[in-house]
Amino acid sequence: MAVQLIFSLSLLDAYPQLLPQEANQLVEWLPGLNHLEYLRWILLPESWGSLGWDTAWSWINTEYIMLGFAMIAIASGFAIFLPKYRLWLNISIAIVLSAFSLFSFQTLYREDTRYWADTPELFEVLDILEREADPTEPLFLAGSADVTYERFILNYNNLTNIRPIVLGFAQGERTSPTDTPMITSDFNPDRINVTMLRYLDHVASFQDRIWWLAHNSEFLDWSIRPEERFLTENYYLLKDYDLTGNPTVRLLEFSTIQAPNRFGFTLPENRTDFRFGENITLEGYDLPAGTSYHSGDAVPITFYWQTDEALEADYTVSWFLVNADSAYPAIQGIDSAPDARFAPTFSWEVNQLVPDNRAIEIPQNAPVGIYEIWVRLYVAGSGGEDKLPVSGGDTFENTTAILPITITVLDTN
Repeated sequence: MAVQLIFSLSLLDAYPQLLPQEANQLVEWLPGLNHLEYLRWILLPESWGSLGWDTAWSWINTEYIMLGFAMIAIASGFAIFLPKYRLWLNISIAIVLSAFSLFSFQTLYREDTRYWADTPELFEVLDILEREADPTEPLFLAGSADVTYERFILNYNNLTNIRPIVLGFAQGERTSPTDTPMITSDFNPDRINVTMLRYLDHVASFQDRIWWLAHNSEFLDWSIRPEERFLTENYYLLKDYDLTGNPTVRLLEFSTIQAPNRFGFTLPENRTDFRFGENITLEGYDLPAGTSYHSGDAVPITFYWQTDEALEADYTVSWFLVNADSAYPAIQGIDSAPDARFAPTFSWEVNQLVPDNRAIEIPQNAPVGIYEIWVRLYVAGSGGEDKLPVSGGDTFENTTAILPITITVLDTN
């Protein structure tokens, strides 16, 4: 039975091609009759994948297949020689075959590398989306490359509250350090297909939030990440979910409030005189959604940084919404290098404005009232302990700038 099954699943002329060169493609090659590794029912199942047979069993560990076939063969032998137990043996064979198939397919579901099934962080992504995403919100991800998670989402996603949208692989991205981008440009939108950009902007125009499933990060220094950079420059990052420390699986949540056009050569709407340390100044900020919000809203802000001397250190920006009229804890945004880590301070050019888009989602239980905006810089890797001193306006403990503007959280009723 097992041999017949293997024959029925295999190409008729495949076996001779799998034999060593010295066999000269002779089926009756003598060593092949004496060595187990050259038997048809051993050699063929091991080669189903390489022969192009996309059968489920070809992606299951061959040892499992051999074990299942062996158990079925033993039970079949007993059924032949013990006819009075044939009924029960046939039932046993059916049970073994069903159990073996169920176990094998469950193993395939959990471990099939073609669909990234051996990546627990991707299943964590689905759990987060099930909890956090609202109905019809889009999940964007890159596709048409072996490094992307298109197959995983299309195969394993059973959620009804998210709409996966698979974009093409960006023309300026790489799949490995040895890969060459199709388009090399200093202008990031050039690196993405223009149709993709239009589609992103169109979907964002009627959604409050969008999600991006990234297959790379700043820890892969050869990765350009043009899609993520486009989203960062044009919208506001709300959350960057930590998925058990895997830098190649990242789920990003964006508010779709349109950020100021950084290529429009405009100055900040609100100017400040804050100076952090000896060289860094906060030239100003924009609040594109105004100063009045409700609980659950995203508060977007764009900081504009500048340095008067080249910086060697890497600094992290930290910011908060603080309600001075209550004991409610400060609402903290994402701590990161400027511009969602795309503009680390050591990369800044002297006397050039550096836009830095950030956003905070106001919790549902946040009390109504007036909130101040606090900003600080600290040395990256210090855990927030090594803060830069700040001057030039109202401060807290000389390490935190308090912007000369407030926002108001209104009653939802």
